[in-house]
Amino acid sequence: MAGNKWMTTVKQTMRENAGKSLKEVLKLAKKKYRSTKKVEKKKPKRKQKTEHKRKRRRSSSHVHTKCVKKALKKCGRHKH
Repeated sequence: MAGNKWMTTVKQTMRENAGKSLKEVLKLAKKKYRSTKKVEKKKPKRKQKTEHKRKRRRSSSHVHTKCVKKALKKCGRHKH
């Protein structure tokens, strides 16, 4: 069965233990599911290589150069 492994385990445990309550079946299935999970070894996942995009660096004040030039001309301290 290709599906949810937990549900497959629960259904199989219910068939094996006919007549037991759902609560008891779930407890048995829990033990069985955990024991099978330890046996299975998963293949290590490979990370997909992604292109690194360059981020634009934005100035903290983000002021237009024309505005800065006007402000500097008005200011008497700076000689430009």
